[in-house]
Amino acid sequence: MNAFAALEERHALLAEMLVAHFGSRSKAARWMCSHQHSFEGRTGDDVIVAGEVDMVWDKVMTKAVLAVQLTQLLSISLQTGCQRLAKSRRQAPGLMPISRVKILVKWQFSE
Repeated sequence: MNAFAALEERHALLAEMLVAHFGSRSKAARWMCSHQHSFEGRTGDDVIVAGEVDMVWDKVMTKAVLAVQLTQLLSISLQTGCQRLAKSRRQAPGLMPISRVKILVKWQFSE
């Protein structure tokens, strides 16, 4: 965690982005200490020490963009599925309420 504290001091915005992306400071620190294929087997810390901070930024931003795209895709799929369910429900009353389906779907994707 000392390395992550140093990252927070020297590159505060990058550290903040990592915490936001991974959901916790410990997960972000763990990622920075893990060997990454995109960093040619080096860790995020190694890349920063080598003076290639932009490489870490590129990786973080790519992950963030992919996460946003996946979230949008799942949202669209959920909306379409609920619309289809509502239509079939009108045709066959007795199906599970749509609000319950949304909760179940959110629960499955959050695990």
